[in-house]
Amino acid sequence: MTPTPPAARCECGPEFVTGVQIVGEYDGVLYHECMQCRVRWHRWKEGTWQHGKAKRFVERTHA
Repeated sequence: MTPTPPAARCECGPEFVTGVQIVGEYDGVLYHECMQCRVRWHRWKEGTWQHGKAKRFVERTHA
């Protein structure tokens, strides 16, 4: 399965985008996040099990 590329999800630039790994959930990058504006987006296409694993983290809001 080919991961969905981290296309323009925010306007901050690629230097602020990082892949997030959650130990115990998935061995590798589970989703992407902009470290400047804190926007998160799925790495994996909807319908994949990886997308399902990432959903609760991507949808979580920052306190």
